[in-house]
Amino acid sequence: MASPSNKGIGHIGIISEDSTDFETIRILISKIVDTDGIGFKSKVGNGCAKIRSKCVAWAQDLKNRKCDILIVVHDLDRNDHKKLKAELTSKLSLSAIRNNLVCIPVEEIEAWLIADPIGIKTSLGLKRIPRFSGNPETITSPKEKLREAIFQCSGKEIFYQTSINPRIAGSIDISLVYNKCPSFKEFYDYIKTNVS
Repeated sequence: MASPSNKGIGHIGIISEDSTDFETIRILISKIVDTDGIGFKSKVGNGCAKIRSKCVAWAQDLKNRKCDILIVVHDLDRNDHKKLKAELTSKLSLSAIRNNLVCIPVEEIEAWLIADPIGIKTSLGLKRIPRFSGNPETITSPKEKLREAIFQCSGKEIFYQTSINPRIAGSIDISLVYNKCPSFKEFYDYIKTNVS
């Protein structure tokens, strides 16, 4: 599904809650477009609160580090989507990087991962395919659901930690995520338009 990348882009800056989210987003981008020749730079909030207060200053730092595109990743959690998007978009109107995206996985980035249960099984060598009820973006606490599913489907051998997310991201079928998760579709379309 990946397509040749725009070699005019030097670096993509990613502001995220933690280093695991940064790596997961980086891998997902590389599954959407060819990122050969494109670098990635990160600023990590160690929680979502700092993202809101520091994103403009961090954008300047990423601009200074030669980033041409900025992606701010903030889990929805239990926030109001419209208000959160408006707040972050307003802050980024002051960003030194004009080409930017506020990316809000609903409810957490793990919802994107559970959109492909077979990809989860493959990535971790589970004994059976996990099952999730409902659309991924309607599942409450997808991180906890993913943790429970991995534990059960591994024969209680694998204890999920978010550090596993990039590994899962490398195996998932992004066309499934695209079709099931509107928040991923927005992310995907932005990457295809601005990077390829």
